[in-house]
Amino acid sequence: EQWYPFRVDRAYRAVATDELGCAVFGQMNGVKVHKMRWLGTASVDKDYRSMVVNVDKKEEANRLLAKQTVEMANGECAFTRPFVQGLQPARCYRCHLYGHLHYRCKAPVPICGQCAQPGHFASACTSDVFKCAACNG
Repeated sequence: EQWYPFRVDRAYRAVATDELGCAVFGQMNGVKVHKMRWLGTASVDKDYRSMVVNVDKKEEANRLLAKQTVEMANGECAFTRPFVQGLQPARCYRCHLYGHLHYRCKAPVPICGQCAQPGHFASACTSDVFKCAACNG
């Protein structure tokens, strides 16, 4: 099942992104929301943040993007724009290779991100030798 993401800027930080928050956002904007998540890390000194909203249909995403605003649960409006996935390549933090993420890793044991040896994570590493696990350099 495909979802269609778009970015929402200037969303109040107290807006819920859980199942109930998705339902409220969907009802207020006439869409079916599958998932909402915040972008970046939370900062206590900022009242507004950006989020990604994933909807059911491409037409719904395009409609809200064309409208350029969405209604939020706190009664305010936030601004929409296309969501562009980060340009960083996917990197697995289990085997430290590129092209997949940890939850799809097929490595039988973890590879240390510090010494590049199999069998443990960097948090448990006792080696003083630093070596790239991706290129063995």
